Amino acid sequence: MPLVATGSEPAVRPEWPHRGVLFDMLDEDKNQVIRTLITSEALHGHLDRSARPRDELSGREIFDEHRGSIEAAASTKYDRRGTNDELDGRPLLLMLSMDL
Repeated sequence: MPLVATGSEPAVRPEWPHRGVLFDMLDEDKNQVIRTLITSEALHGHLDRSARPRDELSGREIFDEHRGSIEAAASTKYDRRGTNDELDGRPLLLMLSMDL
């Protein structure tokens, strides 16, 4: 079943190895929130090729501009493979450039 957007407030996560923008999506079949993180590399290298600085603020701006397509890609990846990592003891769907 596809993931559903929750509209939750995204959070910039500057810590490596999970550096990027973290947001929640919902697996309605399991009634489970899936933490989803799109990496900084995917945001800056794939979605935005402008001269914006590669910092947290611009990463969040890029996420906001492309949120719908990011959430759709996350749902597709989840349907194919499920979660692929863990963060703070919870399932994490890690979105890389190749997932977009």
